[in-house]
Amino acid sequence: MANPTYSDHITNVRNATREFIAVINKYRALSRQSVALDLPNVMTADDFAGENANILPADLTAVIGTTLSAIEALLAAGHATNLYKVV
Repeated sequence: MANPTYSDHITNVRNATREFIAVINKYRALSRQSVALDLPNVMTADDFAGENANILPADLTAVIGTTLSAIEALLAAGHATNLYKVV
């Protein structure tokens, strides 16, 4: 009989992996939107008010540009296979 703790752990890893893949896909969509709307070139610091007051356009570009590119490189190096094996 399977150990319920282990079974729960396996399920949690699989669920987290599905969520991780969904987040990557969301970042991809946001990146495409940012490029399509030329947001890095049209947003100004004035657009960042309220809860976004301490963020700059460059900060967003770093996340959906540089960081996403680094994640994509890891996925292309074989890590995507690791993820999809458990979903």
